[in-house]
Amino acid sequence: MSSRKNPIDRLIESTYDFGRIMRQQMIGQTKTADGANLLHIHTLFLISELKGMTMKQLAESLHISSPSATSLINRLVRTGLVSRLHDEENRKLVRLRLTSSGKTILRKKHERRRQVLRRIFGLLTRSEQLELARLHEKLSTKLSSLSSH
Repeated sequence: MSSRKNPIDRLIESTYDFGRIMRQQMIGQTKTADGANLLHIHTLFLISELKGMTMKQLAESLHISSPSATSLINRLVRTGLVSRLHDEENRKLVRLRLTSSGKTILRKKHERRRQVLRRIFGLLTRSEQLELARLHEKLSTKLSSLSSH
């Protein structure tokens, strides 16, 4: 990475590089013992973030068709990671919920990601870690204020 490039281009390149390295570090951890892949893990994450998510919301979040979302959820229900619940007020509406197995897999993936990030950030000095944390926090604050407008 050339120091003569403008700072934004350098940031873009280093962000892509960091993402690539993270993916490489996580390879081998993408599939779980029950066959859950990256799409399955992302789906579990989405369901955990939006309590009572509907099939339509899931399809929209993943940018896939409703039949594709149904196929995906069928697989996660068969493997015991997700359950379907009929809405109390509208029985036609199906809501999604993680099972205890789904929650366990998601927790293990989160722990694995934290281990990898600890190892990566451990390569920096303490002062570099503090500076990077400060910059991440600053950027997160600015992005949060943009999304609330």
